[in-house]
Amino acid sequence: MDLHRIAIQPITLDDLGLVADVHLAAFPNAALSKLGRETVRRYYLWCLSLPHDSVGIGVFIDGRIVGYCIAGVFRGSDAIFLRRNKGYIIWYLVTHPWLFVDNSVKKRIINIFQMVRQCFFRVVNNKEISTTVGKDMFGILAIAVEPLYQRSGIGNLLLGDIEKLALERGFSSMRLSVHLDNEKAISFYEKHDWKKILGLDGKWQGYMTKEIQR
Repeated sequence: MDLHRIAIQPITLDDLGLVADVHLAAFPNAALSKLGRETVRRYYLWCLSLPHDSVGIGVFIDGRIVGYCIAGVFRGSDAIFLRRNKGYIIWYLVTHPWLFVDNSVKKRIINIFQMVRQCFFRVVNNKEISTTVGKDMFGILAIAVEPLYQRSGIGNLLLGDIEKLALERGFSSMRLSVHLDNEKAISFYEKHDWKKILGLDGKWQGYMTKEIQR
């Protein structure tokens, strides 16, 4: 790969459509992907907005995003995102009824309606309740590379830059979660010294951590 064509820079809100395209290409079978490009774009818009203290960085080749990472301190739950976008999501589901026969989406739909119903009551004095427990932690919410550019070192560039950013912000450790059956991603993180966090029962639920230092 010609490194002179690569630029690593912050993602702007205007870039989120391109970010959604990479997400759809990298995770075509994810339930969020099956809810459409606009839902994905809105989700990342939520992740890069208040109350979160987050940042997105992208790898650009000839002005096109081929990989991205969204990371930082995330406050509040996805239920708030669902409540803010419930009208659009319900409209999308109604106009795409075949999604109801997809088991992964069906499960997600049930969760969506349960969360939307519950989050209507998660307001005190007109202020949304944050679901964050304990002190703020620097976490990686999402990292993805367009399939054509996977195994080209772009993932390494993204992880390296996001670690530097965490250090600059005064953090000494990072967190992320990964699907238990995503062996390729798990191997990638372990290769970069990420460690599995076991629960009190000794079982692993997909959470990983990494100690970082200058």
